Amino acid sequence: MNKSFKDKMISFFSNNPAITLTCMLLLVVSLVIAGASQKEVFIIEGNKSTAAVTFKSTVGELLDQNQIQLDLKDKVFPGIDSMIKDGDRVIIKRAVPITVITDGEEIQFITAEENVEDMLFAEGIALDEKDKVYPEMDTAISKGMEVKVVRVTEKEITEKEIIAYTKEIQPKPDWEAGEEKELRQGENGEKEKTIKITYEDGVEKSREVIDEKIIKPAVSLLIAAGTLDTKVLSRGDTIRFEKMMVMKATSYTDDIANTGKIGGNTATGTKPRRISGGGKWSTVAVDPKVIPLGTELYIEGYGYAIAEDTGGAVKGNIIDLFFTQNTEEYLAWSTHKTKVYILK
Repeated sequence: MNKSFKDKMISFFSNNPAITLTCMLLLVVSLVIAGASQKEVFIIEGNKSTAAVTFKSTVGELLDQNQIQLDLKDKVFPGIDSMIKDGDRVIIKRAVPITVITDGEEIQFITAEENVEDMLFAEGIALDEKDKVYPEMDTAISKGMEVKVVRVTEKEITEKEIIAYTKEIQPKPDWEAGEEKELRQGENGEKEKTIKITYEDGVEKSREVIDEKIIKPAVSLLIAAGTLDTKVLSRGDTIRFEKMMVMKATSYTDDIANTGKIGGNTATGTKPRRISGGGKWSTVAVDPKVIPLGTELYIEGYGYAIAEDTGGAVKGNIIDLFFTQNTEEYLAWSTHKTKVYILK
C-alpha cells in the first residue's frame, strides 16, 4: 500500500533526528530575528499620537525605551507583556482624580476606567438593585468629576384608618322640605393599609399604599327628608319655600313705654316694625350664620317677616320676633318653638 505524503514526512524526520534538530534551530533563530527586527509603532496618549521606531519586543520594553512611565492606576493597551509588531498602536490611558460621594463620605479616587460603572466595580463600591447613581452608569469618566451613589432602602408598615360613614337620604314627598328624621345611625368603619416607605440615604422620600383591606365596613346614616316645598296658609295664600326650620321663637320690642319714642335702627339700618294681619314685612332678628340678613321668611303664628336685625342673645337656632310694645299681641306673646319657612 502506498504511504501518504504526511506519513512519508513523519517517517523521514523520525529516521533523521539530526535534520529535525537543525530545522527546529533554524525556526527559533528566525523568530528571534523577526522579533528583533526594526518596527514602527504608534504610541497614543490622549489626543497625541507619536511614531516610535524600535527593535524591542514587548510593550513594556517599548515604554522603557521611550522613557514613558506609568503610575499605579494608569492603563496601557495592549498590556505591558504583550509582543509588538510593525504598525501596532499602543494606547496609554492616564488615571484622573474624581470624587465619589457614598454612605455619607466623600472619597477621592484616581481612576483610568472608561465609565462610571467600570470605576465603581474597580473600586469595590457595591450597589444594591435599587440604589441610584448620578451621573448615569455609562457616563464617561472625566477629570475632577463627582459621582454620587444614593442608597435606596424600603420598608413596609401597616396603619389602621377610619372609614367615615356617609349620609343616605330617603325622600319623603309628603313631608315639608327641611323636616327630617333619623332612621338609622351612622357608624364609622375601619380599614388596614400596608404602606411601602422608600428612603434615600436614610431620608424618607415617598410612601405608597400597596395593599388595603376592610376590617369593619361603615354603616351609612339614613335620614328621611321632606321634599314638599309649598304650603297653603289658613287665609288661603300659598307660599313656596326652600326649607322649613323648627326654631325657638323669642320676642323683643321698642322702648316707647319708658322713653315715649321708638327705639334705634336695626342691624341693617331700618326701623323695626310689626305689620300684622298678613301684611309684609315685619322685622325679626336672627343669627346671620343660620339665616343670612335680608332673607324673606314666613313664621307660623307670626306671619311674613324679613331678617334684618341681630341680637346678643340671638345665637344658633333662635329667632327673635319684633312686637310693638303694650299691644294685645305683645301681651299675649310667650316664648315657644315654631316653624320658620325660608321663602324662595
